[in-house]
Amino acid sequence: MIVTQEDIISYTNASIEIAIRCAELWKQGYEMMIVPSRGAHPFVDNARAFHSRCVSRIDTGSIFANWPLANLQTPLNNQMYLPFTSDFGANAISGLSSKTIRNFWVNVTKSIVEKDKGSSFYKFFRYIRDNVVKIGHHDYAEDRFSSEKFIFIDTVISGQAVVEISDAFESVGLSNIQYIFIIDENGKKIKDNFKSKIFRLQQMGRAHLIYVDRLFTEDQGPAVSGIWSIVLPELMEVAREEIPSFQDAVGAGLYYWEVQSRTRNIDKNDTSKDGLPDNTLLTSAISQINTILFSGMSMIPIEKDIARYVEILEDGAGDKIKNYCFDVKNCSNLLNFQIERYNEHINDAKNTIQRALFDPDTTKIMSEGLIKRQSTVDVMVDISSSHCLRANMSKDHAYKIIRELKDGGIQ
Repeated sequence: MIVTQEDIISYTNASIEIAIRCAELWKQGYEMMIVPSRGAHPFVDNARAFHSRCVSRIDTGSIFANWPLANLQTPLNNQMYLPFTSDFGANAISGLSSKTIRNFWVNVTKSIVEKDKGSSFYKFFRYIRDNVVKIGHHDYAEDRFSSEKFIFIDTVISGQAVVEISDAFESVGLSNIQYIFIIDENGKKIKDNFKSKIFRLQQMGRAHLIYVDRLFTEDQGPAVSGIWSIVLPELMEVAREEIPSFQDAVGAGLYYWEVQSRTRNIDKNDTSKDGLPDNTLLTSAISQINTILFSGMSMIPIEKDIARYVEILEDGAGDKIKNYCFDVKNCSNLLNFQIERYNEHINDAKNTIQRALFDPDTTKIMSEGLIKRQSTVDVMVDISSSHCLRANMSKDHAYKIIRELKDGGIQ
């Protein structure tokens, strides 16, 4: 993956547009955001950086007077990540499809939004995270939904995922969702059979389409985002067989964050002190791409966008923006220097470990030991081409887990 300044500018403009749209929707009562994909994460993170930059530029005359705006909880500050990943393993499983899995995650979302934590969908999701692969975390945002109005943000390539998800939301009666779609290659890859639904949502005022030149971070794995996504194929298969309510909607997955470097053991060059592979090169790549994206947001002269944004947040605030002088040439040179260093790091890392940081095998090697350690049953780990980790278990283990869940009231 080679990054260019044009890529960063495209991401910066998209992130600004996301922040502005979130502010507009926040004024309409949309306080929460669901992020279903690793691909949207860099944009959400960068949009949040734009928010911080904007509120810091308001000339209040007093540092304390800025606090109310600085602490605004827009949807950018209230996100919930859910693993809508539609992978179900290396082999086809009867009755399972991307639509079936996305139906499951829509039902989990519905349970969270409606605070129905007794639903079979929610209990299954939490049981896996809390008792099977204990590597995820309890998302504080689950308890922050106060209405059915929320933003759903996702990247779009072919369009299949967002169409299946929006159809599923409609089927369960969640109709107050506002979509933000970040579209790859300015829409060139959207398949004809999905275009009509996407554009219909736009025409209805329910979807905001944002076009980028190239989703260079899409499906590049945790070396970009620090987000690791796991599915459990056998649990999905057995759950669908054994639980009546899961016939048309079943999923088993979770995600976790790991962005800090493991401590290297000087006696074992390739492992950390706790026996896991050293991830310093990968963590450095995450840090550098985050720095580049932040620099793009910080350096590009966007005074009109800042004024527009804070005016949405608070009437009259746009006239209070402190102006700064930007040396566009120096900003561009610094951004280019950071990009060059990042591309050099990627090449050096490949020479060091004899494979690319964005190779799925790298993701598997870095995560396999941790997943096995945190699993309460024996699992074998493999990985998809899009870096989705699969924690495979025996059918006996899967049936035992499902029996425990059924004994606990899941039907």
